[in-house]
Formats: sequence, structure tokens, C-alpha cells
Amino acid sequence: MHLTTQDADLFFELTWSLQFFVNQQIKKFPDIQTVKEYKNTLASEDKGIIKDTLYTSPHFFDDYIAKNPDNFNQEKLEVIRAWKQFVQGKFQIERFLKKHAIFIHENNSVYAVVGLYDGFDEMIHKSHLPTLVEATLLPFKGKLVYDGLLRSYNIHFGRNTKAELKEDYMRAKQNGRIIDSFDKKSKTTQQAITTTHYSKEIKDLLRISKKLRGGASQPLLNSPVFSLVKAATELADQAVIKQANIDDIYQTIRKLDRARNKLITILDRME
Repeated sequence: MHLTTQDADLFFELTWSLQFFVNQQIKKFPDIQTVKEYKNTLASEDKGIIKDTLYTSPHFFDDYIAKNPDNFNQEKLEVIRAWKQFVQGKFQIERFLKKHAIFIHENNSVYAVVGLYDGFDEMIHKSHLPTLVEATLLPFKGKLVYDGLLRSYNIHFGRNTKAELKEDYMRAKQNGRIIDSFDKKSKTTQQAITTTHYSKEIKDLLRISKKLRGGASQPLLNSPVFSLVKAATELADQAVIKQANIDDIYQTIRKLDRARNKLITILDRME
């Protein structure tokens, strides 16, 4: 769940150059004369000041691109241009997946974020999840990364909060709302689903289930069991074949519930 070394090198080449440029404009640390000095000698807290200036004054992105002081090619400049789409704030890191970590923003947006040189699971132990961090997310080569700085909070979250965060993730996953890119052509993570058409099988089940009928001459269990079968096959037809609306599906589920409750009542009365 991290970039290749080559891509991570490129990321930091661009970010150090951009931040050095901002420092030159505001003259916060005038003794820093080169990108190399900025990278190797300026303290992390001081780099944080430059970053904050950049994000609160995003015109510096345009200024850098216009002047192009490092003579970057167009591809590199486009990466920096895309960084103007940054998302900043507090995030809950909810879980680690194979390809990325799940960041849930304070506005409940859910992001799939890739590490830089290291995966998030190498920086944060799984037992500490969920964990609250302050971060800035940036687009980079079709992925989302953070800008290299995570400000973490030592807060313990209870069972209810963990359950709510899990539900936020599951809802986003089910509805294709996990943001893994700021590319307008591809904004959400959606798992590829192989659709198998069961229309013939479900039609056969519907046809057979219609023949199932209870009666006074049959055991009491038969009627509610047959009702369960019919409602279940109707549900399969609506959800898989017809892709009915949610209200129709809920109505069929209520049929299932009524048949189930009737079956339980009969079983409870048995001696």
C-alpha cells in the first residue's frame, strides 16, 4: 500500500522544489539557499510552516508553474497543478487493505490512500485503529497520497464509534463512493463484478414454487414453509433479474418475515 521507490522519489523531488519556492517567496528561512539545503537541513516543524503557507495561499501552485524555476517538463508541472485539488483536515484511518488505507474525512467522505515510501501499516500498528490524524491528501499519478506529514492524536475510540466508522466505510464501498482518485474520469473505487445471469434458474424456481400449496390435509408446517420459498424466489427475481426498487424489495422481505413468524409460532406450539 505504498508507491514504488521511483514514484516516491519523484513525489518528493516535486514537493521539495515547490516548498523551497514558497520559502523563497515569503523569505521565512532566508538562510536556505537551495532545494538540497531545504530538504536536508530544515527541521520538519519548519517545513510544516511552509506547507501551511502553501495550502492557505494556493496561488503559489500557479506561481510556481508560471515561473518553472526548476525547468520541469510538462508532465511534472501537471502533477503540481493537480495538487491544487488537495483535501485537508482530520481523518480517521479506519482500516488497512492490500492496496491502500481507508481514510474517513470529518465530513464523512471516504478515501483510499496510498503511502509514500512506507505503507501505513508499517507506520501504525493495526491494533491502534481507528486512529485520528490530521493530513493533507494529494492526487499523484492516478492515486491519492498524503503530503508526507501526519499529525496524529492519541485518542482511544469506543465500540460505538468504531461501529459507526465501519458503517461509513461499508456504505461507501457498497455505493461506489470510495474516492481513490481526483481524476474526473475515475472518482471512486468500484470493484469489478462478474455478472452471472440466473434468469433461467430463477424462472424455473418461480414456476416450481407456484405449485407448492399447503392445506388442511397437510402438516401445519407446510403452509408457512411454502410461503417462505415463494417469497424467497420472488425476492431473487426482483433483486437479481428485475433489479426492482428498494420499496418493492422491502415489501417482499416483509412477506418473508410474516411467513417466518408464522413458522416460528407453529414450532413454539409443538409439544
